[in-house]
Amino acid sequence: MRNDPNQKDGDIDGLDIVDRLPKYFHPDQGAAIPRELIGAKLIRIGTPRDQRKFEGGGLVIDYIPAKSRKVKRIILSFSELEMWIQSVATLSA
Repeated sequence: MRNDPNQKDGDIDGLDIVDRLPKYFHPDQGAAIPRELIGAKLIRIGTPRDQRKFEGGGLVIDYIPAKSRKVKRIILSFSELEMWIQSVATLSA
């Protein structure tokens, strides 16, 4: 629910996190979160200027994996039923 006025900070604090991308009808079959995102330094997070390129508008995350100096980019696409990895790439310097 978006901007639920009844939601308390404690609801967020105690939230159980599943390390898979959401898939409404088959939650255990969603794609695994890329391990290199865990502990990575987030550089930038947003959406592409042309949101028509990716379903759901796309969520773009630029990050540096732990113990690395190379910036990587992951693009997530999504619908009302699931989210998936559209692309992962190493960015040129």
